[in-house]
Amino acid sequence: MINTVSTNGSSLSGSWQMINALFEMPELMIEGNEKQYWNLRANGYCGRFYSACGGPALFSIMLPFVAKESISSLLCWNKQLAGGEGGGECALLYHTQQWWLAQQFMVIPADMAQSIRWQLKLADCMLLLNRQKLREGGRR
Repeated sequence: MINTVSTNGSSLSGSWQMINALFEMPELMIEGNEKQYWNLRANGYCGRFYSACGGPALFSIMLPFVAKESISSLLCWNKQLAGGEGGGECALLYHTQQWWLAQQFMVIPADMAQSIRWQLKLADCMLLLNRQKLREGGRR
């Protein structure tokens, strides 16, 4: 289950407000859209932004670095995120045979850009820890 981001009270009925906020973030490059999905790149990651009219929006980052050796670490991360530790706004999802770090927005938060930047930093930490685990596994 994905936790909801705290808000400033504005509704997401106008998903264009959310997309405009993404356009204002210089670290994001929006590559185009498919139906209700906006494909993007950020800090070397591929990602997607999904917004349905009147429904929640989902900002997700693909985690291409998850190796079989690090599934146990990933499940540990997922347990911590679900418990609100280290990032109550994010969750790990397995979709289209790929792991994603996702964040759901029920309404547009005042600090949406900061929340997305934090999500990118969390992905960087996960990548670093995954690489360390793979190196340690190779030494055995």
